[in-house]
Amino acid sequence: MWQIDGNILLWIQDYLRTPILTDFFKVITSLANSGAIWIILTIIMIINKKTRKIGCLLAYAEIASFFINNLMLKNFIARIRPYDAIEGLTRLIGVQKDFSFPSGHTAASFVFAFTISKYVSKGEKIFYYILASLIAFSRLYLGVHYPSDVIGAIIISFIIAVIVHKIDEKIGLTKDYKVDVKKDLIRYEMRDVLSEMDKKTVHDNSVIIQEKVIELIKNSNEHTILVYMNSKSEVETDKIIEFAIANGKKVGIPKVDGKKMTFYEYREDLQLTEGYMGILEPNVEEAKELIPRVDDTLVIMPGLAFDLRRNRLGHGKGYYDKYLSEKRGMHLYALAHEIQILPKIASDANDVRPDIIVTEKRLIK
Repeated sequence: MWQIDGNILLWIQDYLRTPILTDFFKVITSLANSGAIWIILTIIMIINKKTRKIGCLLAYAEIASFFINNLMLKNFIARIRPYDAIEGLTRLIGVQKDFSFPSGHTAASFVFAFTISKYVSKGEKIFYYILASLIAFSRLYLGVHYPSDVIGAIIISFIIAVIVHKIDEKIGLTKDYKVDVKKDLIRYEMRDVLSEMDKKTVHDNSVIIQEKVIELIKNSNEHTILVYMNSKSEVETDKIIEFAIANGKKVGIPKVDGKKMTFYEYREDLQLTEGYMGILEPNVEEAKELIPRVDDTLVIMPGLAFDLRRNRLGHGKGYYDKYLSEKRGMHLYALAHEIQILPKIASDANDVRPDIIVTEKRLIK
């Protein structure tokens, strides 16, 4: 093993080292000096309330890695550095003060990457693995670690991460965080899908969907209808509003104010202005707030994605979930293009499910 390790390091020295790469890998390896970059990222996640729990898991993993690798294994195995053992090998950075096996830089990098990989998007996961790999390789390039030091550190880091993940599954520390990450991934992908829809398709689907909704309204007893004002690729609602008003229904449209959503009574002469996300909203100086009866109201709401169990995923602000959580008992319809229906989406206890999802192809009840 020592001979193979030594030959690899000498090959790197003879065939890969260049002034540009040397400067590059000196910077890369310095990022993980004393685990600096990983400690900083962990602290940032702990400070952020949304990522605090995953930050705590990362801290546990990093502390375990430091204790096992730097305090125990390095001193127990006491392997001398390659530049002191391999004739002809030149180190490119200063003398290292501890023993060689396992690589502390590699361990700190990969325990972070392995641990966080379960909770982040594919792009973030790739970034962390690439950075960890560059840091690991920099230790070989600079002549301060054997390949087996790096491989050993990666294996130990993987084991630590698996144990941390198992503990997390048992105690459920990051359960909500994992649901949020899955939701964010779906939002990102669905926004891309909807952005590619042309206006004609949006309109054609909307005509069919609105006709279905109007038929449902004809067979319902609600006298108040709360309906969204569509924007971008959302299913249009203008025909529903026209039908409701023509048939003596009270119609309410939403306005967002900070973290709160309020419905105001719609009139044909009501002045509308662009509000949250460019959506048309009522001028509150002219409009009257609509306080509906729970047992006499139909809510027609939008969403980014839905599944066959009628789970709904909105834009992430929770306006409809908050509003409807205080008004349980209203009938809920959601309008969606068929491409917004997925086999399954992540959900939690606070998510409100519509009674019916109406698409251009079907009713999901």
